[in-house]
Amino acid sequence: MNARTTILAAALFTACSTTAQGADTFLGVETGERRFYWGLNYGSWDDVDLNQLTLVLGADVSNFLGAEIHLGKTNDFSREISPGVTGTIRTRFVAAAFVRANLRYKKTTLYVMGGYGYIDFSELSLNQWNFADSISGPAYGVGMDFYGGPHTALNVSAIRYVDDDNNTIDTINLGFVHHFDWPGLASRY
Repeated sequence: MNARTTILAAALFTACSTTAQGADTFLGVETGERRFYWGLNYGSWDDVDLNQLTLVLGADVSNFLGAEIHLGKTNDFSREISPGVTGTIRTRFVAAAFVRANLRYKKTTLYVMGGYGYIDFSELSLNQWNFADSISGPAYGVGMDFYGGPHTALNVSAIRYVDDDNNTIDTINLGFVHHFDWPGLASRY
């Protein structure tokens, strides 16, 4: 098992074990725009926009600390980036594991996250030359939940799923999150 798989498995184990211990578990769905910067010796793309859908599973172990896992998929992208050169991006999945710090105030929760992201490609190529099967690296983000009820919130977030020497994948998301509250922490508002 490589390091990426180990980190994602550990995050999944942490989320499941905190759920079993009575943490405030939540499930969310986010959609938005994923911006991809791909830098190589042959040039770079800095304007690749991909639509994405992400499933979020998490648990808050206290009012101030939590963990979450993101699993997502983007649409395919292919276009001519210079005369005679076509670039193609196809992802199998996007995954990330985060630790998150929460600041709750009335009907809102502001949070910052840090962790590790992994993107698995079925194709990342220029004119049929495939450059990467996957990329991974540090991931971080910030977001805010706006509660309409004690368990349900609208979510807005900005996340960098991978930040390494040559690649960055940024997203702006709008989503929905539902807290199952087993057995329940202090009221969110």
